[in-house]
This record gives sequence, C-alpha cells and structure tokens, in this order.
Amino acid sequence: MIRTSQGTMGWVLVAPLTLTVAASADYFQGDDYTHVGDPFGAEDAHVDILNNIYGDIGGDFSPTGDAEATGSTWTIYENNELRLERVLDVPNNESGNSSPMNLADPSMTSGDQIWQDGIVNVRAEAKFAEFHGEFGYLPGTSGTDNFQSLFSVDPGVSGYDVDGSATFSIDGNFRWGYDVEETQLLSSKQDDNPDGQDYMVTYRVTDLDGNNPEFNNGLPVFLLFWEDFPGFDYDYNDLVIELAVIPLPAPLAMGLLGLAGVAVARRRMKKA
Repeated sequence: MIRTSQGTMGWVLVAPLTLTVAASADYFQGDDYTHVGDPFGAEDAHVDILNNIYGDIGGDFSPTGDAEATGSTWTIYENNELRLERVLDVPNNESGNSSPMNLADPSMTSGDQIWQDGIVNVRAEAKFAEFHGEFGYLPGTSGTDNFQSLFSVDPGVSGYDVDGSATFSIDGNFRWGYDVEETQLLSSKQDDNPDGQDYMVTYRVTDLDGNNPEFNNGLPVFLLFWEDFPGFDYDYNDLVIELAVIPLPAPLAMGLLGLAGVAVARRRMKKA
C-alpha cells in the first residue's frame, strides 16, 4: 500500500558540518561513474541493500555481464528476475550528457543530475545514518534556495525500518534534494553542492528483458543512494530512495498531492 505525504519547506544553503576525513573525495569522482567506498563499520553495502529490497523477487544479486567496478560496487547487478544498472553520474554538461533524465521515458545516457517530467511514488527504503533529514526536490536546473520537502526521515533510525513516502507529480526540469540536519542541503546536480562533489548515485531497475509488465507494470523504477556529509566514508548508503513511475493522469496526481499535504498538516498538529 502506498502511503502519501507531502510538505513544502524552503531551506537556505548554509555551511556544512565538519567531520573527520576518511578518504579523498577526488578518488570517488570517476569519469562516468562515481566510485562508492566500503560501507562504514557494520553498515550494509549496496548489494546487501539491493538484496533486502528486491531479494524476494528472484533471489540475491551479483555483478554480471560487462559490469564495471566502481569502488566497492558494480555498474550492473542481476538475479533470476531483475536487472539493476547504474545511471551515469557525470555532470550533464560533460561527455555528451546534455539531456535531463525523463522519468516517464528515461535514457541511460542522460545521467542522474537533472530530471524531468513524471508522476512517481517516492519511498524511503533504507537509511544507514543517524541524522534527521528532509527528502524532496529543487525546481529548475539551478538555485539552492527553493528546496521543496516531500517527507521527513526520522533521526536515530538506521537500517530498513525507515518511514517516508509521497506521490510526486512535476512538469519540467528539477533536481532531487536531501536536506541533512537542516545544515547540509545536497542536490542531485553535482555543481549545486558546496564542495562540487557528487552525493547521489542511481540505479535503474528493470526485469531481465526490460519489458516485463509484472514489475511495476513495465514502468520505470529507480533507486537513489545518497551520501550525507563531505569528507567521511563515501559509501552512499546514508539514505536510499525508490522512485516508481505511475501512469496517473495529471488531475488525479494533483489530487493525491493535495491529500498528502493535508496528511502532513494533521501529523504536525498531532505532534504539537
């Protein structure tokens, strides 16, 4: 069952928290794919997270075919039913990567920095960080003072028992955003971020033949893996978000968003 929630909040980018540097950020910026570091401590690696989210559909995942290593992860994973392929991480103005990622009609050459047009169910699936955060989006292709929150992720939660979901509809270009502790606003667009580094890596999820209507009715699904603070572990598992495209007509989608706003208002009144 999809639970809907949505709010609108604006955050101004402020100075990030300072953490002990555990690795050089430059190492993690590859030519096409951002490198992913080993998971910190007892946290789960990407493949473990994939197994937890989708392992009941076809079993455990392993790298396959012409998969390329990106640090501790690979660009392609498969099990008996599903295929997960990394989306390019290069900035949209490099390597011929000039078009936004269209949610309804995605291209694997568009990259994951700027997105465009679609109606999606957005859901938090995992979180290996203790911080509070707000997940949402930044309208347009530039500017960091217009962040719109879709839902909160609670502090102190680490693992798969993480709550947060919304139904989201948008026309035009936008970027995904993650506001950590109200001090570190991160964008899917690398150039928006305070140190110019990439804080989100993305997988496209399909059936093995890419055409099976039994998996999300044949519509696109993505997983967003976020890093939260600069200069730490770069394991990109601090927040994992699933995007599942839905074929709702625009008026119905806007109705869902309106109901979501009411749900958030009621929840905040109860907490007050």
